[in-house]
Amino acid sequence: MNDLNFTPGSANTGGVFLLRFAPLDSITAIGTEVTFAAGARWLSCYGSEGSLSWEEQQKDTDNGPVWELSVQAFLPGDSAAIRARLAAMTTRRFVLECEDNEGLVRRAGAVGAGLTFSYSFSPGANPGERRGNRITFAGQLTAPPDLID
Repeated sequence: MNDLNFTPGSANTGGVFLLRFAPLDSITAIGTEVTFAAGARWLSCYGSEGSLSWEEQQKDTDNGPVWELSVQAFLPGDSAAIRARLAAMTTRRFVLECEDNEGLVRRAGAVGAGLTFSYSFSPGANPGERRGNRITFAGQLTAPPDLID
C-alpha cells in the first residue's frame, strides 16, 4: 500500500477533448493497438462544448469488483438521417477511446464485453435551449478502463 499524493505543479485540467468509437464487430483484435477488419476504422463522435463526459465508478459485488462506465455527449440537431443512424447503433456493442484535456487516453470495451449505446432526444422547452440528442455509451467492466500510452 502506498500514499495517494497529488503531483505539485501538474495542471490537472478537467474535461474530455476527444471521443472515438468502433463497433465491436469491426474489430479483429484488441491489444496495445486495436486491429480493424478491412475498411473499418475509429469513428469520431462530436459533442457540444462542455458536454463530453467520462464517468467510471467502482463497485463491489458478490463476484468481485466491477467498474460501471458511462460516457456521454450532446449531439446537436435532428434529422431523419441522424435518427436512423442513432437507432441502428442501439443494436450493436462498441469499444471507445477517449482523450482528456491532459492528453491521457482511456480505452473501454473488449471482445465479448462491448459497451451499449443509447440516446434521448429533446427539442428543448424554450428557444434558447439546446435541441438535439444526449448520447450514452455504457457498460459494466471487470477491470478499470485501460490508459493508453
